[in-house]
Amino acid sequence: MMMKQYLNIFFVTFLCVSIFGCARFTTEEKVSWDKAYNNSTEERFIPVELFTGGQWDGEHELILKEVSTTACTSVSGRQRPCDNIYLTGPFKTEKNNTKIKWAGNELSYYRRTFSIRGGEVESFFTINNSRDGLVRIYDKRKQWGARTYNGLGSKFPLGYWKQGEVRTYASDRPTSIEIIELDGPNHCLTFRWIVGSGKGRNSDNNYTFCPDRGFTNLSHNNTVEQVGPKLQATVNNGIIKGNISILDPQFGNVLTNIHQDSLKQAGIKLGDTLCVLVKEGNITKFDTKLPYLELFGKVAVGEPLVYVNSQSNLSLALNQDNFSAKYHIGSGVQWSAQIKQCN
Repeated sequence: MMMKQYLNIFFVTFLCVSIFGCARFTTEEKVSWDKAYNNSTEERFIPVELFTGGQWDGEHELILKEVSTTACTSVSGRQRPCDNIYLTGPFKTEKNNTKIKWAGNELSYYRRTFSIRGGEVESFFTINNSRDGLVRIYDKRKQWGARTYNGLGSKFPLGYWKQGEVRTYASDRPTSIEIIELDGPNHCLTFRWIVGSGKGRNSDNNYTFCPDRGFTNLSHNNTVEQVGPKLQATVNNGIIKGNISILDPQFGNVLTNIHQDSLKQAGIKLGDTLCVLVKEGNITKFDTKLPYLELFGKVAVGEPLVYVNSQSNLSLALNQDNFSAKYHIGSGVQWSAQIKQCN
């Protein structure tokens, strides 16, 4: 009986220590991500761990640390469950057949795999020659077999970057990376990657990566719908009419085609209360007053607001909640948004 009581006490003590240890680590890690952005320089340090979904210790250094992670990646515009993407490593090549000079005779790399209808895709990633990004050095898939790359381009930004910054890389086919949202909700990063002219399949995409999750979303910029005629917002007598162009698949924010210049034209300024009307065709789906604010933290958790996103367009959101899911909002030409200043 005494032994049983002792074991119970030991188990409870061990459980408490484990729980508090995990809580402390989670808090420390959050602080690390909070401090990745420097307000004075307006730069963010992007570590390798944002790509892998691994735990980050906050050190501003680029190292391929051991990981074995699974990311759940969704594709904007597709009504299907997210795809699992597996990342393991680092491994080492027997010799360096790339133009990555800093690495010496061997290259450390991560192996990423996922399945598509054409079979399994296998890719190898390492730090590029300019040491400001991760680059793909090997790719194998059913439709084109195995390919190797010289390591001069970039597929994911690393190190210090600024909001809106664009960098180009003179690889076999010139590539560029543009920061769309440097430090979004939950410290997620969204960037645009273009290879060549950007007109080919999968050659102009937006990618989102989040701490502890890795690759979360892919959005194609050159789909048939997106290269067609663009609808423009209008301003008349202080009333702005536009459309809901897309939904944020990660956080449920509703993104309109109403540019912040339209708000100025209508005489709307930060701090104003706005009457917001959302319709699907002729059916009213949302009709209420919302504050127009710069920061999510200026409303309580779960409360709605209007803000201007990193692309300078008006968006509807809930602080730490999913606006589109709660109010059953969709996107497309049949979804309209009307904004005006409330008295």
